Parts: sequence; structure tokens; C-alpha cells
Amino acid sequence: MIEFSDNQPCIELIQGRLGIMALLDEDSRLPSGSDATFIAKLNKNFDIPSQKFYAKPRFGTTDFIVRHYAVGVTNAGYPNKLEYEQFAARYDILVSSDFWEMPDKKALCIKIVTSVLADPSKYHVGKTKVFLKSGQKNIKKSQFADALPGSSWNKWTLRLQAKDVEKVKERTVGLEAKVVSLSQALREKTLEAMEMAEKSSSYEATVQSLKEKLEASDNKFKSAAADLLALKKQLTQLKLERDVIRAEKERFASIVDQAMLQPL
Repeated sequence: MIEFSDNQPCIELIQGRLGIMALLDEDSRLPSGSDATFIAKLNKNFDIPSQKFYAKPRFGTTDFIVRHYAVGVTNAGYPNKLEYEQFAARYDILVSSDFWEMPDKKALCIKIVTSVLADPSKYHVGKTKVFLKSGQKNIKKSQFADALPGSSWNKWTLRLQAKDVEKVKERTVGLEAKVVSLSQALREKTLEAMEMAEKSSSYEATVQSLKEKLEASDNKFKSAAADLLALKKQLTQLKLERDVIRAEKERFASIVDQAMLQPL
């Protein structure tokens, strides 16, 4: 059984109502506040026998020490730890492949350590991690050859190879699925490109037809404009001829009038 130490007194020392942070805030508000006055307050309040988390250094007057430590797993000799997922991924080959896909990774981790490590003192299963004694984290053949009876080591090796093969198969299936997906996407894009090419060809034909019609209309307009200009010229010429005839008519009428006035 691992005993976990309570760090609450250390937390109170730092963040409590009259803790280090409160004294720092108080001293920083004073015009005469300095490192020396701050340390003096800390020593006065916390350098006492009942405060085991605070200590005054042997040298220097502007430093102080806060003694804090981790909970008792490391102190109890379990420096190596792995999350359930990590431990299972690394060491599940030590048990039958029937257990590899267990959804409960904690149960799988317990199955692994109890199958390989007969001595319960060499490991501890926590809430989220597996803790191992020093030297147990990197599990190798030399460490477990004696723990695996008979030909179990060969079986372990075969399981390792089988697991590698399964991984390769999974990757291969994944790659094949990606290839199929990409091929399908390529076919779809090719069909889209063909449809766009057909639409583009039809569009170009329509544009060419409209262009030809526009040119024909433009030619007709130019021809009609030329005809209109010719007609305007003819009209102008006819007006000139009309004016000449009118002037001649008036002159002839004047001659006739004058002749009528002459005595016979």
C-alpha cells in the first residue's frame, strides 16, 4: 500500500491568507519595501520549528527555501510510470492476443503485470497509471526470460511478430482504402472534366454562331447605311434640280408677263 502525502500545508504556506504571496503583496505596497524587508518578514513568520516546509538558507539574506515534494509513489521506489494506454500499447504482446483489444485498458494492464511480474512489490496500479519499480520500465528478454515458463519466450517473440504483421496488414488495408478512395475521386473528377469539356465545346460553337450572326447583321447594317447615304445624296441632288427648275419657271413667267404688256 502506497501512502500519499498531503501537500496542503505547503500550499497554505505559499497561497494562504498570511502566506508568502500575501506578504509579498503587502511588502510591495510599502515605499520602503525591498528584498531584504520581504525576506525578514518571511523569516520572522515561517522560520519556526513548527513550519517544516520553510527554511532559511545558510548563506545570503535575499533568498528563502520552500521544501515541497511529490506524493509517495517515487519515494516508495516506483519512479517509472506509464498511462494505461501507453503501457498496454507497449507490453500487451506479453499476453495472449485474445486480450489485446480489451476496451478496459486498466484490466489489460493488470493482466499484463500479473502475468509477467510474480512479485506484487515490483509494480503498483494507480487510478490512471501503472507504476514500476526501478529497472522495470524497459522490459527486455534478459529481464523476463526466467519469468516466462518453458517456450513462452518464443511465443512472446511470435506474438511480437504477429502484432507487427497485424500492424502491417492494418496499414496495408488503410492504404488500399485510400487508393480506392483516390481512384474513385479521380474518376469523378475525370467525368466532371469531360462534362466541362463538352459544355465548353458547345459554348464555343454557340459563341461562334452568334459571332457569325453578328457579323452578318453588321454587314447588313453597313450596306443599309451605304444605301441610305446614297439616297440622301440623290435627294440632295433632286432638291438642287427642283430649285433650278423653279427659278427657270419663275424667270419664264416674268418674260411672258413683260411680253403681254408690250403693245402689238
